[in-house]
Amino acid sequence: MLDKRYAAGKRGFSIIELLAVISIISILSSIAVFNIASRAKLAKDAAVKNNLMIIRGAVSRYYALNLKYPDSIEKLAGTELKTVLLKWDAANSSGDIAYNRENGSVYLAAGGGGRPAGKDFYGVGYSEY
Repeated sequence: MLDKRYAAGKRGFSIIELLAVISIISILSSIAVFNIASRAKLAKDAAVKNNLMIIRGAVSRYYALNLKYPDSIEKLAGTELKTVLLKWDAANSSGDIAYNRENGSVYLAAGGGGRPAGKDFYGVGYSEY
C-alpha cells in the first residue's frame, strides 16, 4: 500500500516552480556574462595604456643617454620593448602606435595615421592616451 507522503501530486516539482528556478538562473548568468565582457574591455584599455607608458619611458631613457630621440621605435626593440606590442586593440577601436621622432612623442594612431577616434570604457578619448 502507498504511503500518504507519496500521494499523487506530491511526487515532484510543479512546472511553475521549475520555470521560476530556470528564470532566476538565466538572470544570474546574463549578469555574469555582462560583467565578464566589461572586464575584458577594461583589460584591453589597461594594456594599451601600459604599453604606451613603457614605450614612452624607453624613448625618454634613450634621449637621456644619447641627447637625441631614436629614429624609430624599432631601434628600442631590445630588452626594453621585448613584451610590448606596437599594434593596439583597445575596447572600442584599433590601430597602430605612432611615433614622432622630431619630439619623441608616442601616441595612438588610427588606420589613416591621425589620432584615433573613440572612447575607452571610462569615456576617455583614445586621442588623450
